[in-house]
Amino acid sequence: MVGRRSTLSLPKRSLDTFRPSNWATNTAICVFGIGLATFGVWRLSASKEQRHIAPTRPIPSQRVSNTSLDKGLSGGEARDED
Repeated sequence: MVGRRSTLSLPKRSLDTFRPSNWATNTAICVFGIGLATFGVWRLSASKEQRHIAPTRPIPSQRVSNTSLDKGLSGGEARDED
């Protein structure tokens, strides 16, 4: 549609989404919210984690899992199958 006028009759200022006065605050609030949600999901996942069979190789969640710590399987240890 080359050469056609815009059908929107809104002032240019209302379409401007960049407001330097509050973009940093909005970004900080969003980062904090995402971080808080991630932390909550991480904690919930760690509290519900169960392994009926020990992993054959070290996995990152072994370092924080209560189940692994109770069984003595800390971060670098692997299960012996001999």
